[in-house]
Amino acid sequence: MPGGGVLVAIGTGAVAGGVVLVVAAAVMMGTSRRPLLAAVTGLRRAGRTEVAGV
Repeated sequence: MPGGGVLVAIGTGAVAGGVVLVVAAAVMMGTSRRPLLAAVTGLRRAGRTEVAGV
């Protein structure tokens, strides 16, 4: 079957693309974790501060 090689190539490309997306997502989550936590902490602190007389 001459078309079998094409299907294998498409399948391999799809699997490789999926692996790349998973690795990219893991790297982005790892690098953005601290800034996101700092932002959430800052927002929580800002919400807890009360202004006198309001």
